[in-house]
Amino acid sequence: MDAVLAVGLVGIDWRLQSMYATTVVAILLIVSAFFGALITRRHRGVEIQKLGSIEKVEEILSLNDYDLLKDFKVPEHNTWLDVININKSNTALFILRTHIIFIMFGITYLIFRLLSGSDVG
Repeated sequence: MDAVLAVGLVGIDWRLQSMYATTVVAILLIVSAFFGALITRRHRGVEIQKLGSIEKVEEILSLNDYDLLKDFKVPEHNTWLDVININKSNTALFILRTHIIFIMFGITYLIFRLLSGSDVG
């Protein structure tokens, strides 16, 4: 969704040339990407909890001997600093990085648009 909003931001700015419309769409992009990043972090926490619950149920049912989870590694929480750590990579971190990139794009585009000052519409 953020990618569509980013393309829409550029398209609306180019087509309408309205500072107001550009600002509204840029803020919408920034807010959407921010909440996307929060949801991604929350989802990672839920994923860790679920795997812990599965391990507990495996113990309760005495399924430890079957090694049902032997190939699974408990995922780690991603910190905000992990976004800039190029040596760390996982799917949740990739999604988190894309949200951060869209936030930075929205802020940067809005700043440059506001500094240009030209508003035809």
